[in-house]
Order: sequence, then structure tokens, then C-alpha cells
Amino acid sequence: WTHWLLAALSSIIAYAALAGYDHIALTHLQKRVSWLFVTLCSFTTYALSHNIGGSVFSGAVIRYRAYATRGLSGQEVGVLVAVCWITFVLSSILLGGIVLILIPDLFERFADVSAFKEVGYGGLSAGAGIVVGQAIIRDCYDGAVARRAMSYLILVFNLSPALAPILGGYLAAHQGWRSVFLLLTALAGAAWLLCARRLP
Repeated sequence: WTHWLLAALSSIIAYAALAGYDHIALTHLQKRVSWLFVTLCSFTTYALSHNIGGSVFSGAVIRYRAYATRGLSGQEVGVLVAVCWITFVLSSILLGGIVLILIPDLFERFADVSAFKEVGYGGLSAGAGIVVGQAIIRDCYDGAVARRAMSYLILVFNLSPALAPILGGYLAAHQGWRSVFLLLTALAGAAWLLCARRLP
């Protein structure tokens, strides 16, 4: 029973996350639609489109029929579908990077990926951060401001591999290896707060 309950809970969380994509898209379009309607629409869309096939197109038809009743035009529904798809891709990249950092040998359970060992799973998964960062900059800024933000992002990602071992080695030698993880947790928390407060 435990496995069945965990499977059901995972399904509920997954569909709730998919409903969140629709909410993000509606926020981008500055449209106010009730959470219950968005959740039901998202659940119906993904449940049917993933079984019918061609989810981008079949899901778009279902969303159009639903959101048209809430005053969205065909063009706005098209933007909503595009934002949902982009959000899914970016979240998959980010989540995949996190999973590979936590479970670096995950690929080996499904296929022979010995070639990736030369690159390193950590380096492969760490690349997710710069992809998501560039997407955020492209979405939030334009012109000179975007170029300046992109230069800062690239500078940080280029300096990090050089400075991180030095700082990590110093902390491990003088404060113990746990201090490295405490610092990373604090930095992750600070980044999360900044994203929650500053990102639209």
C-alpha cells in the first residue's frame, strides 16, 4: 500500500506542478483566472493530450476551448501554450541538473554512458544553471541592460570553477567539510529569496 500511496501522491504533485505552468503563463498575460478553473483545465489538457498524442497541438485545442470562455483570444492562448512549453523545458533542464548532481550515476542504470564519465556528471549537470539564468535575463531585460546582465552572468560562471575549489578547500581545512555544505545551503537560500522578491 505504501508504494500505491506514494505513486498517487507523486501524480497529484506532478499535476499540481503542471497547473502551475498555466498559472505562470496567465500571470505573464496579466489575466486573472481562478485557481480551480486553471487546475481543472490543466488536468484535463494533460490527461487527454498525453494519451491522444501530439500534446502541443491537442493540448492547445483543449486550452483554447476552455480559456476562450474566460475571455482569452486565440493569440493569447497561443502565447499561453508557448509559455507552458518553455517553462516545462527550462524546469526539466534545471531539475535534471539537480538530480544528476545528487545521483551522478543515474544514467548508468539505463544505458552505457561511459563517454560521459570523461566529461563528468557534475559538469554536465552544472550547465543547467547558466541555461536557466540566460532564459531569465532574456525574459526580463532588453537592450543594453540585458547585455550587461548577461556579461555579469558569464563572468560569475567563468570565475566560479576557479574560486570555488580555493574557498571550499579553505573552509574544509579550517572549519570542517560540513561548512562547505552550510555555505552552499546559505547561498541557495539567498538566491531563492532574491528570485522570489525580484523576479516578476
